[in-house]
Amino acid sequence: MNREALMPLLRAAIASGDHAALRRLVAASHPADVAAGLNESQANEICEILRALPAPSRAALFGYLPTRPDASGVVLYFALATALLGLPVSE
Repeated sequence: MNREALMPLLRAAIASGDHAALRRLVAASHPADVAAGLNESQANEICEILRALPAPSRAALFGYLPTRPDASGVVLYFALATALLGLPVSE
């Protein structure tokens, strides 16, 4: 699945609270496409996606995340830390 089609589907799964759909969508997509989508997402979306995934799926994404985030990447890294630590997300 290409990244342009992926993010609307992930957002719909988040909105409906369907974590099984999130896992299926991520499993059917290349980790680079998911990581690119995460890099363009809001912190709460990133947290929802990461919290829904099993550890091996989360680990596969990390290899495709930018190593030197720009200003928008700071949101990504904040959300990653928040999700992994299980902290609440404030908007």
